[in-house]
Amino acid sequence: MKKILLLSLLFIFSLGIITAQKKEQLKKIDVTYENCTVYTGKTDYLFKRIDNKQEITVVVSAPQFVEKGTKVPSLPKGLVDDSKNLEGLPGANPKMVGKPFVIFYDKDENIVKVVKKGDSKKKK
Repeated sequence: MKKILLLSLLFIFSLGIITAQKKEQLKKIDVTYENCTVYTGKTDYLFKRIDNKQEITVVVSAPQFVEKGTKVPSLPKGLVDDSKNLEGLPGANPKMVGKPFVIFYDKDENIVKVVKKGDSKKKK
């Protein structure tokens, strides 16, 4: 009976730890979208912090260049100009430049996701 009780308590304790890890708070930085540069194997998205105007670059590699197990930050669609009549490589979508976004960092200071301001409440 004691073993069953101890195993039950251990199981409940384990669930508490797992739940606490999933609820890990992400650090948030308010930014505006400035620009992007599209390369063959990656895209660099340039944001500027609202509080101190520091530039933050979010680099997203093309899927075929991402090493297995590497976390890739998620970004909203529409940041790159997808106009049909572009000459050369696309750049930032003019409709998104200057718009407010939130960059989320994990506890190790890795960028986890970028969310358009206002959409972050919907995706919690």
